[in-house]
Amino acid sequence: MSWFLGIETIDVNASKIDDIALMNDTYWIEPYIEPELFDEVSDEIVGGYWAAGTPWDGPGTYVNSLGYNGSGVLVSVADTGLDDGNTTTMHLDMMGRVVGLIDYTESDTSDGVAEDVHGHGTHCAGIVAGNAAIGTTDADGYLYGMGVAPEASIMQQRVFGDDGSWEGPANGVLAQDAVQNGADVGSNSWGMNTFGDYTSDDAEFDALVRDADSSTPSNQQYILEFSAGNAGPVTGSIGSPASAKNVIATGASENYRPNLPQGWRADNVDEIADFSSRGPCEDGRIKPDIVAPGTWISSALSSSASQGWSWNPDYGRWGNINSDYEWCGGTSMAGPHVSGGAALFVEYHRETHGSTPSPALTKAALISGADDVGPGYPSNDQGWGEMNLTNVINPQFVVLEDQSVALATGGSHAYNIMLSDYINGAKITLVWTDAPGSVSASKALVNDLDLVVTAPDGTTYHGNQFSGAWSDPTSGDFDRVNNVENVFINAGNIQSGTYQITVLGYNVPAEVVPGGQDYALVIAPVGRTPPMPPPADILIVDDDQGANYETYYKNALDANGYNYAYCHYPPDASVLLNYSVVIWLTGDDFEDTLTSTEQANLQTYLSNGGNLFISGQDIGYDIGGSSFYHDYLHANYVRDDTDIYNLNGVGGDPISDGLTIGISGGDGADNQRYQSEIAPCDESASTVFNYAGDGCGAIKADTGTYKVVYFAFG
Repeated sequence: MSWFLGIETIDVNASKIDDIALMNDTYWIEPYIEPELFDEVSDEIVGGYWAAGTPWDGPGTYVNSLGYNGSGVLVSVADTGLDDGNTTTMHLDMMGRVVGLIDYTESDTSDGVAEDVHGHGTHCAGIVAGNAAIGTTDADGYLYGMGVAPEASIMQQRVFGDDGSWEGPANGVLAQDAVQNGADVGSNSWGMNTFGDYTSDDAEFDALVRDADSSTPSNQQYILEFSAGNAGPVTGSIGSPASAKNVIATGASENYRPNLPQGWRADNVDEIADFSSRGPCEDGRIKPDIVAPGTWISSALSSSASQGWSWNPDYGRWGNINSDYEWCGGTSMAGPHVSGGAALFVEYHRETHGSTPSPALTKAALISGADDVGPGYPSNDQGWGEMNLTNVINPQFVVLEDQSVALATGGSHAYNIMLSDYINGAKITLVWTDAPGSVSASKALVNDLDLVVTAPDGTTYHGNQFSGAWSDPTSGDFDRVNNVENVFINAGNIQSGTYQITVLGYNVPAEVVPGGQDYALVIAPVGRTPPMPPPADILIVDDDQGANYETYYKNALDANGYNYAYCHYPPDASVLLNYSVVIWLTGDDFEDTLTSTEQANLQTYLSNGGNLFISGQDIGYDIGGSSFYHDYLHANYVRDDTDIYNLNGVGGDPISDGLTIGISGGDGADNQRYQSEIAPCDESASTVFNYAGDGCGAIKADTGTYKVVYFAFG
């Protein structure tokens, strides 16, 4: 269902505006404002575990370690393009996960489709979904280029030219192209400095959240995130389309990079960046919705852009790191953190509930999980706080409703729940995807719902009535302008017994779904640092170039009760050295199985007393002539493709004696194509498994400094 018929943008002589205004079919006239463009450290701030100078135990964030990396979720980034515009030669941090490139700015594709000469779009995409595959770290061991959702897929819609000027399509085309290509989340680090006005663009994007493709039956819902703008710290400086009701508007908080130039911009993770646009909107609505780190953010550097493209000579900030990465800052960098967070929530909800969450539920989840960074609520600076995914990807996060109930005027629906387990406090969040507002009305809200929470003793809390950081039960007022309502109850006021949470239809003039207005309702715990898991001694390194063979290793370790960490790319030596055992799998790769950099990192790890289990059917085929293969794997490469699919253990070996391995069919990966024959090459090495009747398939070596087990299949 389309609730918005679209807008027309025309060039007209200013002297003719009065004449156009008198035309019977003219409803509204407004000036056209051209849209403009608005690290593992920052990821760990929003991903749950944060301790300055001490990276999380393993690559990525705490939430990533729980198994949520954005897999199966597509994020469309509308920006200046992506790297060289070629999916086969893409920046290594996103290689293999770029599934679509659309260029609205030029028809010449000889230099790539949607190539990023500017640099902004690649940087933003890397924040969403970079996987730090290059493995470069800073002095503290934090990876450059690690995105929030490092296994998400990326689509790039190029809407800005080489010079950063807007050349995008109509808003409806932009959204329709995204969802028709399978996008779940739209990340938009751009907007117009409209200072809180509700514009026709806002109304249009409000409609597109509900239905991004009117040409397809039913509603094609689309999670849209927009950066708030960089016009702060002026009150009311929120930009458009971030000022739309149904999108997620992201402001910027500080990263933690105090030793960089202008380190005062990144020395307090609980401080809002000075440049971040502030709320409220002109009609009093609370914006931004949420904040995330936006100062001194490291991310991918486009190979088509100049090193140092982000350098700001007027302020002496940002700039180049190396040939792969760049510093930058702004709400443009904050926004992709939230888009990546939305992708993780989509993955989590699909796994735990079997469905894709609505935009309203996604927004409610991220808001409910956010942390107060100081000013309390409601806040024109932080909105509803800084994103903290550990409060959402959490057993105490509860979805009470996702658009299965609709309320008309005077209707109500109640939910009963116990909150006594929320020992640090509870956050209850109501969000609804409202009908588009009228640009000429005094307020943008159309359908007005109310959130009422009644405690076991009868104490009543109304949505958005706060005193500091917590809901004020002494206020009997109701919110009449926002389509986001919150009740936050502190730990000291949590009671035993049953709470009743009621959603009321105060005024619902627009029937957006049969029955009136649907909504999403959630509960999240209060807190910041998650419990630390037991330290891992084992690291699985997934180097199978996009296959999923790591599952078999994880299952085996899980079945035997081993705690382990998982890395979905080859890390550098500084990471490997944290683990007593490294399991490295290359699957059926036959080229670049172990690059020279990876060999050097493994050499460092082994020389410092490491223990390596490595498998791969074509490692010898690829690097069998290298010194690393002979001196560290202690193997000679004999031949490719034994065409034998059973192996027998060696008599007397403490592990393999009496064992037989079948490497084809059954419940294995069934991926053996060119399993290799190898042989021990020195006295430190010996055979562990032989192919049935012909040749060695696996060896072990113990040098006294390190141990290696090498399977020439896998």
